Amino acid sequence: MSAQVGDKSEKPEIDSSVLKDLDEAIIEDMPWAQNMLQKYQEDLRLNFLNWCAVAKEVGGADGKHTKDWGKHYGETLNVLLRDMLNDILGVQDKTTDTIQILLQKLQRLCEALKEPMPNIGADGLCLYEEQKRLQNYIAKWESVLNLKIQELKKFEKKYLTLCKSLGEEPRLKWEYPRMPIADALHTYECSIQQLETTLFERHERFCHLKAVIAEHVEQLHYKPTCEFEKKVLSDAIVEFTQNNMAQLECFAAELEKIKQSIEDDIAHLRSRIEDLWNMIETDLKYRDDFRTLHAGSSLDVVEKLREELRRCEVLKKENIQDFVEKLRSRLEELWRKCHCAESVKSSFTCFYSDCYTEDLLDLHEIEIDKWEKYYKDNKQLIQLVEKHKELWQAVRVLEENASATNRYKNRGGNLLQEEKERNKLSKLIPKLEADIFALCEEYKNNNSGASFTTFGQTPEATIQYMHEKRDIDRRMKLSARKMQRELTPGLSSTKLPVSCFGASTSKMVVTPTAKRKLLASPNPTKKLKNEVQKNPKANGATFQ
Repeated sequence: MSAQVGDKSEKPEIDSSVLKDLDEAIIEDMPWAQNMLQKYQEDLRLNFLNWCAVAKEVGGADGKHTKDWGKHYGETLNVLLRDMLNDILGVQDKTTDTIQILLQKLQRLCEALKEPMPNIGADGLCLYEEQKRLQNYIAKWESVLNLKIQELKKFEKKYLTLCKSLGEEPRLKWEYPRMPIADALHTYECSIQQLETTLFERHERFCHLKAVIAEHVEQLHYKPTCEFEKKVLSDAIVEFTQNNMAQLECFAAELEKIKQSIEDDIAHLRSRIEDLWNMIETDLKYRDDFRTLHAGSSLDVVEKLREELRRCEVLKKENIQDFVEKLRSRLEELWRKCHCAESVKSSFTCFYSDCYTEDLLDLHEIEIDKWEKYYKDNKQLIQLVEKHKELWQAVRVLEENASATNRYKNRGGNLLQEEKERNKLSKLIPKLEADIFALCEEYKNNNSGASFTTFGQTPEATIQYMHEKRDIDRRMKLSARKMQRELTPGLSSTKLPVSCFGASTSKMVVTPTAKRKLLASPNPTKKLKNEVQKNPKANGATFQ
């Protein structure tokens, strides 16, 4: 106790006037205190009586000499009692301070673990019991926290490893107690999951691109030009950083571009070689052997094709006149396919030159390339025009058959078949003409307003001419029959010529078989009338 008193000497002494007036009821539930009270009361009584006996013997019974001794005895006893009370109050303060510190520590632990704070002090326990209870809580949650910290360190290590593999700058850093451990674990777990997904996706992409690159390199016989390309094509470990993935994408794209360029070059070279082979009439076995030996799309194949092209070019120069004549035959066929007018043909003056040089040959090849492209670009429209011409000629034949005087003789089932064919053509030709007009308009829009022509005329003008000529032919046949009836009295009325698109414009009675859907035709011009009158037997229009 003396040590404790020394510890508490700096505390202010308690004045006896502020002591609570307590009775013995406060220790009714404290047997040990009751025993102490009885014992100390008896000890104090005996001690005081012995002190009085000695004082009486020394100073007498009247108290004249013992007055100061009694005062000192009381003061000394009060000091001792105050010191004892101060000691226990110091223990109380110390315990309270300890509990306060433990409460703060427990609160930080609960916040870090995101656990509810226990209800301390609600059970009426003494301070020592509350302190012990707090210490137990703290020990429990510190154990949990340490486990989670170990788990968090593993997460942090894994997170840093993933960031390094992906070339990402770490953004997470856990600082206890600023960030609750539960939040930190969740944040790290989500970030790790996201990084693992990114790593997996990049790994998959890397493997795919590496396989594509390896295939291109093998096909092209490509030689790596930098350390990164060498690293990719080797078994070295490549980190899946954003920069590396971008380089890999560029590498694959560059190889794809090279491959496409080589394939285009090879296709162009093979096409030129095939043309030259045809010109110089190369042996078929030699061609097959060359194709088999130099198949594929590698740089080596390109070089071999260029060598073969140079060989053929030399032979071409040696037989340049024959080649020019062959190209002219081919060019004439292209002009026919492209419906070129004579003015277009004559504009290519080199066609008539007899100065056989390599330049002349090149000019013919350029002209052929031009018309091959023209045919490719306008193939659909050209084929529709040719189809229209074919169907129109069939229409005119059917109309001639329908208006012939002997159309019922020995025809059998042909009449019914022709009827079905006329019905079919009456629906097909208008649709075909609409498609032709639409493509002509599209051609004009794509060629700065220039019109598409077929043998020097636009399809619109040609089709209009065909309709006008058909209408005039029908009118002239009608007039001829009318004059014949007037010159031959008693001749029975003859049926009008039947049109595939509609009946005659005459007011004469029309047979049921002549009733068709009428396709409006433009009025013939005076020039067209004169032309038809000069050639009344014309039965169809052709492209000019």
